[in-house]
Amino acid sequence: MIATWAIVGIAFSSAQWGDHFEQFTWAHSVQWGYHKHPPLSTWLLAAAIELFGPSVESARSLALLCVLGTGLFTYLVACELFDRPTAALTLLFWGLQHPFSQRCHLFNHNTVLMLTISAAVWCVTRALRAPGSVRWWLALGLLAGLSLLAKYQAIVPLVGVVLAVWLSGELCSTTVRLGIALATAVAIAVVTPHIGWVVQHHLSTLEYATQQGHSLAWLDRGASVVSFTAQQLRFLLPALVLGILVHYASARCHPGVRVEPAALGPRQRAWLLGLIAFPLLATLLTAPLLGLRLQNHWGYQALQFAGLFFAWRLRGCLDVTKATWLVLALAVHSVFLALALQSASSSPLLGSAGRQDSRYPAQQLANAIRHDWQDDTSCPLAIIVGPPFEAGLVSVYNGGTAAVLEDGDFAKSPWISPSELERLGAVYLAAKASEIPARGVTRTGSLDVSVAFPVETHIYWGIVPPLKCESVAPNRR
Repeated sequence: MIATWAIVGIAFSSAQWGDHFEQFTWAHSVQWGYHKHPPLSTWLLAAAIELFGPSVESARSLALLCVLGTGLFTYLVACELFDRPTAALTLLFWGLQHPFSQRCHLFNHNTVLMLTISAAVWCVTRALRAPGSVRWWLALGLLAGLSLLAKYQAIVPLVGVVLAVWLSGELCSTTVRLGIALATAVAIAVVTPHIGWVVQHHLSTLEYATQQGHSLAWLDRGASVVSFTAQQLRFLLPALVLGILVHYASARCHPGVRVEPAALGPRQRAWLLGLIAFPLLATLLTAPLLGLRLQNHWGYQALQFAGLFFAWRLRGCLDVTKATWLVLALAVHSVFLALALQSASSSPLLGSAGRQDSRYPAQQLANAIRHDWQDDTSCPLAIIVGPPFEAGLVSVYNGGTAAVLEDGDFAKSPWISPSELERLGAVYLAAKASEIPARGVTRTGSLDVSVAFPVETHIYWGIVPPLKCESVAPNRR
């Protein structure tokens, strides 16, 4: 079903997620950080490009690999905490969650975060089985560090893991405490170079993560919590529907018998609290306590282990045959897939004021700009200046070799220098014709993008040819 969701998502898209082009833009230079986020996701895409060359499908392929890896580690964690039948149920419910179905082809920092956290949790459960085995604690430290290099939100589930170990009583062991200390030291060593980068770059990633300068009023904080909670319920709706259907099927098999959840041991309860309850509560509290506007995608990680809860709650329904479970799960997938298809085939602009990434005329825009560039100069296109989505899109759909100067800001793309921009020329993109610089522009053009952009109906560009042709472009450094 993951493959089906991915195929549908690709088939009904003329472009890709904006997050993909952000990663492509940054992947032109391997850094210890980027102005908005830590670097791990970009490193993975840069590695894929280095191995297989620039490709429009690189980000989507990485997304699917991360999702499949997350599913594998989620299953292994469920096996460690419960048993194989419960783990199988966990996987059924996991596959119905929004980030692992409808958005399984989205590659960004959340995608990599969920993979590294699920792998880290599995390493903890393995380490607790053999506390004296150093390799599992070393692996935990490495994965904890990598998860922080994926997204700072990782600190929440990592604290949740420690909470689970404490509540289960396993932290009482001196060997376990030493193992966690070792893992912590390894994690700190992994993230230290990034910390140095953050300090050197004026804490830009921390400012972005903490929404500096945008603290919500008290009424807005409450509204943010309500909106976030409603969205998470929507994301979990397919899994909830499967749970209701299975519960009803079990009741039909045993009329008059009330289905009760399987008994939950102290260790299992501790881990459910640490993996699900704590991350969700900590995320919700960032609005009232810190004044942050809750982002819906924060719930992806906070609820990534929700399948464990559903599987435990419906463990008593195992009297329902495996075939029935599978048929019901496929039926739920099919219904929500049909709803997604209907939504994709209808106008996405109703009630929307934002950009519709999937409807953007990506190849058409890239072709138009390439033709104008080639009509004006025989030199290769080396730099594109403009908004990260549009500029990144033009670069990727033209082969991915042109570097992007985000918003014309050299601080956001430090691998491009002003002298290189002047020497190599560039394509300048903007939402308004008046924003195209006049100096050096030899040709201008525009394209109607109203199918994807309800506010700005056109994208404009200007061609500034290079002083002379050069074979070396400011990319892949």
